[in-house]
Amino acid sequence: MCRWGGDTLPARVEKEWRCHEDVAAGRLSLRQDWRWLLETTTREVCDDRVDEDHDTDDGTYKTQGQTLRFLDDDGRENIDRGWGIGTDIDLDDLRTGTLASDGTLTVKLADGTPLVFRR
Repeated sequence: MCRWGGDTLPARVEKEWRCHEDVAAGRLSLRQDWRWLLETTTREVCDDRVDEDHDTDDGTYKTQGQTLRFLDDDGRENIDRGWGIGTDIDLDDLRTGTLASDGTLTVKLADGTPLVFRR
């Protein structure tokens, strides 16, 4: 993945009083059985303490031409509920995607944050 919300990686996804969390790496896989898998590595920094976390999220997707519609693991559409405070970004709330002729996939999260994946 090259860009996350307009920023090159690492990109800030959460900021609190003395801590912040950055996405350090991410990979989106689209399988032939209409399932998606998002693997992310995040790094949380609180003062001089640093914790790295690896997460996987999955769901299903549908296509219409070059447009993809992402659903969560139970087949429901991801909706931004607005429950976060500050700059929190829900990394697994994939909503729609557009595939360019060069293989670049631009995905929008439910809150509108764009993610750009390259092969």
